[in-house]
Amino acid sequence: MSRSRTFTLSAARALIHRVPPLRRLARSLHEGFVAERQFEVDLPELTPVTARVDPAGAPVRLNLLLPGASARHVFGGAATALALFDAVWRGEPRRILVTDERELEALDPKRFAGWRIASLDEAHPDDMPTLVPMADRLGRSLPVHAGDRFLATAWWTAHHARSLTQWQARNFGTAQAHPFAYLIQDYEPGFYPWSARSALADQTYGWGDEMIAVFNTAGLRHYVAGRHPSPRRAFDFEPVLHPELSARVPHGTPPRRQPQLLIYGRPGVPRNAFALIVQGLRAWVAGDPAAAGWRCLSLGEAHPELSLGTPPGAHEPLKLESLGKVSLADYARLMSESAIGVGLMISPHPSYPPLEMAAFGMRVITNRFEGKALSQTYPNIHDLDPPSPEAMAAVLAQWTQAHARVAPTEWSQPAVASPLLRSADPFAFVEDLRRAWLPG
Repeated sequence: MSRSRTFTLSAARALIHRVPPLRRLARSLHEGFVAERQFEVDLPELTPVTARVDPAGAPVRLNLLLPGASARHVFGGAATALALFDAVWRGEPRRILVTDERELEALDPKRFAGWRIASLDEAHPDDMPTLVPMADRLGRSLPVHAGDRFLATAWWTAHHARSLTQWQARNFGTAQAHPFAYLIQDYEPGFYPWSARSALADQTYGWGDEMIAVFNTAGLRHYVAGRHPSPRRAFDFEPVLHPELSARVPHGTPPRRQPQLLIYGRPGVPRNAFALIVQGLRAWVAGDPAAAGWRCLSLGEAHPELSLGTPPGAHEPLKLESLGKVSLADYARLMSESAIGVGLMISPHPSYPPLEMAAFGMRVITNRFEGKALSQTYPNIHDLDPPSPEAMAAVLAQWTQAHARVAPTEWSQPAVASPLLRSADPFAFVEDLRRAWLPG
């Protein structure tokens, strides 16, 4: 926090303390916020998806339960879910049930060319793929027939998929519910403090034969297996580089790396440990005169520019500039020209940005986590163990000083042999998945 902001907050607190009406107002507002937080009784994402019998329908219709489909939501995990849905599809009718959006906005015209948007209230014929926004579903119902198969993508969508398959068993005379598929992309109980949501998320990994699990990385599958019995039917896959990024990986003569540092900055996502990164950068700047010659850029989520302090001997503070979400072309350019990357993930999933930065030849700082150690596979990745501001500052000081004296060829070659760059289909298991998930 800057000195001016600290002074302003201190002055405001002093004023509130001295003026009784302000003090009483501040106390009542604080108590109101606490009471509202402590009296949470609704879980909107679990608003039931009520089904009604769909009298018509093909033998199979594929249904993807996705929290959001508007363009601003389709990156990272949502993009992976859509890629898996595309990989499984063999021409069957298909729907995307958008659980958390009332209206769809700015859809990707290329991805959703030929798709219709339909409401819950109308019929969903099989002649066109259909997007169904469902956030406003209270008192309404979804048409479901016996051939519908459901792919869940987050813990609350897994609850909905399970309820829908159980409804099918009751209404279509099936001896037992058909399994739903469940794409598991992180250990979601860790997204919350110990709470209703963490408990409900954790339940979803223990449903055994009711589901077919698809894990985003074998490491995540192993982590979940340490806490729940493994489902009898489970698959896993490893990340691959997005084709648009893969086409831009530097080849031939290594590019000269600018004294530029990229961080994966997502203040709104606790597991990406934004505050820890900022404190690590500030500790580095405070102790390393070489920091004065560097530029620090934050990618991922827009946030205010931050002061990192003034390096020893310098006259101007170093800033953390926020670029927010950039295009893939700009992302590739920045990774090609930058020397160092920082991307933390306090979870068993590796996170894509550290792997992408390493594949582009950057030296990358990330963290270990209960069996996750990316440096064992990527020689240009350093795992902080444990992740602390002091440990990050020490690595940054070592690397920034080395950058001034090593040749580009000695810095870090683009990881041509990186597993992220392999050309194999990450979803090579889809035929086995189809046999387990879809009727014979």
